[in-house]
Amino acid sequence: MRFFQQKLLIYSLNSPLTNSQLQEYTRVPNLAITFNAVSWLIKNKQQLPLGAINKLASSPSYRAEMYDTLSKVNKINLFPVAWRSQKLFAESYIFNVATEGDEYPSGVKYVLEKVVTYRGQKQKFYLFKVTFGEGEDVTNSLGIAGPFKIDNSSVWSSNEATGIFSKEGFSTKQINHQFEEYLASVLQEME
Repeated sequence: MRFFQQKLLIYSLNSPLTNSQLQEYTRVPNLAITFNAVSWLIKNKQQLPLGAINKLASSPSYRAEMYDTLSKVNKINLFPVAWRSQKLFAESYIFNVATEGDEYPSGVKYVLEKVVTYRGQKQKFYLFKVTFGEGEDVTNSLGIAGPFKIDNSSVWSSNEATGIFSKEGFSTKQINHQFEEYLASVLQEME
């Protein structure tokens, strides 16, 4: 931990040497290191490497966080258009909700989009089949991301209803029932 704290202090110096090192860190394969390097370059008001931003935007685990980070400094224009859609952000939200510690879902597959009245307004939700484990230990659950605006004008969601329906396994035949039951439970928790 002390080494990490020393590194943070060094990067906060905002010197040509540390910023050059941060630029190099944006090219490493480890996305956590790349994200931290980009974040420090933003804090240090340095030029941002578009390749690193694209790499992070293409990853479901960092897509939404990279967008939020750029949004806070009014640099959304640097976020690649190819990765800027509600459906792709919904995938990112589900991936992050399904991740626990170092345990990642083994798959997040888009299933369908639903428009429903939620809290008095027509809103959009994205449904996913979320796979956990591998081989004989595979389980599948319904992932629900939203609510989103219907008109696609924003990729952002409050995520107040984003989560995994874990009461029973994923079922294509039961998807509408599972979705309705999940939303009802979210609304009940809000009361």
